[in-house]
Amino acid sequence: DLTSAEAWWSTLHRADGTDARRLYDPPRTEPPPPAPAIVAITRKDGERRHVELTVCTLDDRHELWMLVDVTEAGRALDSLRRSEDFLRAIVTTAADAIITIDRTGVVETFNPAAERTFGYPAAEVVGQSLKMLMASPYRDEHDSYIQHYVKTGEARVIGIGREVVGRRKDGTA
Repeated sequence: DLTSAEAWWSTLHRADGTDARRLYDPPRTEPPPPAPAIVAITRKDGERRHVELTVCTLDDRHELWMLVDVTEAGRALDSLRRSEDFLRAIVTTAADAIITIDRTGVVETFNPAAERTFGYPAAEVVGQSLKMLMASPYRDEHDSYIQHYVKTGEARVIGIGREVVGRRKDGTA
């Protein structure tokens, strides 16, 4: 049913279509859109969908239009963003210190309660080794525990929920 530029035009949402109309009207005064462009369309049944449009010039008279429906991927991405926002809100407002690290022991997140507990602003801790927050002897043993875990996957200390004595910015435990 979409055999002409006019048919394509009629499927576009009016809000998105005004800017997109110039992409369809011959003669094209501009190059094709950068690959890919996301275009909102309305199906015959009224359902709004998003398609990824890539236009390739084949020769002076022919173009290849490739359309991929990305509606579900967009919905999944929106859901993931909402989930991340929800988790971020929980971590940020938690009364307890929450610190996350990567596989090598580098701090990735440091919530406001951790800032109050340890006396460091997050900017000074994120990207640093977790051992900066540990008192001896835990501080001295930390690297070997991380190396063992990365090498073998065996959690002797890492991931078992062990309590250790921390070290604040002012050096107190």
